[in-house]
Amino acid sequence: MKSLDEFVKKKRYLICVDSDGCAMDTMDVKHIRCFGPCMVKEWGLEEWQDQVLKRWNEINLYSMTRGINRFLALAQALTDYTIFYNGPKCGASAPDHAHFQAGNKGFMPIEKDWREQVAGKVADYSEATLWYLNDAPRATLVIEAVNKKHAAALFDIIYHSLDIKPGDDEPMMNVLAWYEDEKWIVCVFPREKHRPACYTAEGDANLLSSPASVDLGGVFITPVEKDFLKITAEDIAQILSEVSLSAEDFHRVRQRIKEKI
Repeated sequence: MKSLDEFVKKKRYLICVDSDGCAMDTMDVKHIRCFGPCMVKEWGLEEWQDQVLKRWNEINLYSMTRGINRFLALAQALTDYTIFYNGPKCGASAPDHAHFQAGNKGFMPIEKDWREQVAGKVADYSEATLWYLNDAPRATLVIEAVNKKHAAALFDIIYHSLDIKPGDDEPMMNVLAWYEDEKWIVCVFPREKHRPACYTAEGDANLLSSPASVDLGGVFITPVEKDFLKITAEDIAQILSEVSLSAEDFHRVRQRIKEKI
């Protein structure tokens, strides 16, 4: 074989060896010198640095699932927190700004209520299950998994089942994840648009609402007092219906996921 273009897959796995046959440990230095300390610095965890880094390294270096999806590893390390991600143009403060943060676990209704809103199962994926919720006007998928590798693989299938809009680099989505009872719970909210019409409306029709992960999780944020005083349940339903996938598009996404599995 002269090039990778001629490679024919024969096995489900690939073994790579360094040019001199050495076994290399590149994971320890990444986590001990970079990933862990950067997390402590970024989120101001210096007061708890020793405990946080010990837990981080146990999960990412010395567990059976070391080296697997960092987002899920973070949820497992910070079990008092819910991790959330807002994609570009998905409710973050600027269209090209991606939010990746953690907040106190349990303050969003969806964390406690999602099981009661399950409409059905999309698919099983080994030790992970994908559910969809009956919570229109939101469009919500929930991964429930006891295996981090299978949770990450299922998320990858969801990711590649969503459309990428012209000019964008990734599908529009918001994500919440937490770890409890030896399971990962990941809520994925596919989106249709960045902001509702009321965001740029004039006069009384204006509401400065740009919902992201926390809003989709059930805690609706109004940064301006006038909006807090006048917003109604009908307003919120309209806002969510504009930024979320329609029922028809959400159904198509679930079908694509089933076909890929």
